[in-house]
Amino acid sequence: MAKPKRVGVYVRISKDRKGQELGIQRQEKACRELCERLGWGVRKVYPENDVSASTTSRRRRPVYAEMLRDARDGLIDGIVVYSIDRLTRRIGELSSFLEDQKEHGFAFATTEGEDTSTAGGRMVLTIKGAVAQQETERMSERINTSLLQRREQGKPHAGGRRQFGFRAGSHFQELDEVETGLIHGGWAMLTAASPKTPGDVARYWNSEGSTTPHGGDWTIQSVKRVYRSERTGGIITYKGQDIGDSVYGAPLTRQQWERVQSVLDSRSTPAAQGSGKRKHVYSGFLRCGSCGSALRVQALRSRWKEGPMEDEDYFDSLAHLRTELGSLRARQDASDIRRGRAETDDALAVWKNDDDGNLDQRRALVATVIDHVDVFSVGRGRRKPPEPTSIAVTPAS
Repeated sequence: MAKPKRVGVYVRISKDRKGQELGIQRQEKACRELCERLGWGVRKVYPENDVSASTTSRRRRPVYAEMLRDARDGLIDGIVVYSIDRLTRRIGELSSFLEDQKEHGFAFATTEGEDTSTAGGRMVLTIKGAVAQQETERMSERINTSLLQRREQGKPHAGGRRQFGFRAGSHFQELDEVETGLIHGGWAMLTAASPKTPGDVARYWNSEGSTTPHGGDWTIQSVKRVYRSERTGGIITYKGQDIGDSVYGAPLTRQQWERVQSVLDSRSTPAAQGSGKRKHVYSGFLRCGSCGSALRVQALRSRWKEGPMEDEDYFDSLAHLRTELGSLRARQDASDIRRGRAETDDALAVWKNDDDGNLDQRRALVATVIDHVDVFSVGRGRRKPPEPTSIAVTPAS
C-alpha cells in the first residue's frame, strides 16, 4: 500500500473541565510525530474536545462522523489516533470502523502500534476495544454504586444547575433564606382555602424583584418546575425511585411538597371535568373562510400572549384548523344562553364584566348578533396588519 498523503488526525478527550484542550494538544503532537516517522502527510486534524465515546454516553460525535464521511469520500486516505480508546470505547462502533476501512481502503495507525493490515492485528485491536468497553462499563457501575450509597445516606446529587431556594455553590446543602421565603409564600397561595394559581405566584415573585436562577422573569411553567422538583421537598431520588429525605434540609417539608403536588395535579387534569365547556368568548364563532373549519382560539391566544409576532407567524397560526365543523355546537350553546339573556337588564354591564365566571353571559351577547366569523388568509410573508376584507362577519339570523 502506498504511503497516505492526506491523513486525518482524530484527537478526543472525554472531560475537559478547564476548557484548555491540553489533552487533545498532547494527542495531536504525538500523532504528528508518528506521521512524520512513517512519512505520512497530515491534511486535517479532527478535534473532539470534552466528548465521551463510552457506551453510557448518548451524545453524538459530529467530528468523528465528519472524519468517517471524508474517509469514505476519499478526501483523506488515512486516519491516525493516539490510542484505540480515543477512537471509540464501543466494540460495535469499532467493528463498523474496521469494516469501513476494509471497504474504502484507507490506512489506519495509532501511536501504540496497532496493525490492521493482518487478521491477527485486527483481532488484537478488537480485543483492546472490548477491554476499553468493559472498563467503561465497570467505571459506570462503580459510579452508580457510589451514587446509590450517597442517596441512601440522604445526600442529594451535588451536580447540575442551581435550583431556586438553594444557595449558589452549596451543592444543594444550604438554603437561600429570601428564596425559601418566597417558596413558602407561594405555597401558601397555592394551598389556601381560596387557592391562587401558579400565574399568581409568578406575578408575586416578579413583583418582589426575584428572578429565576438563569436571571429571567418568572412564568407559570418556571414556577411549576420549582414546586414539581423533588429537591424542593427534600426528597432524594435515584433513577426515579424515592430513596428518603435529604439530611441538609429543603425549602418545603415532604408533607408540604406532597400537598402542593395534589393541588397542581387537580389543576392539570381535566380534560374530563371541563371538556365541553367553552373557555373563550369567541371560540366557536371563528372559522376559516376557505374551508369552513372552526379556528382554535387557544392557539391564537397563546401565540399572541408570548409577545409581538410577525404577520407571517400570525397567518401561519390560522393553518391549525379543526377537521370538524363547530357551527352546530356554537349555535347550541348560543341557544341555551339566549334564555339567560332575557333575565339580564343591563347588557353593557354584563359585557364589561370580564370575570371568568361571567363568560357564558358574555358569549350570549355575542351570539345574539354574530353567527360566525370567517377569517381569510392573505398569504405568507406579509409585514402589515390584516386588511378589513380578510374578515367576514355573518350576523345571527
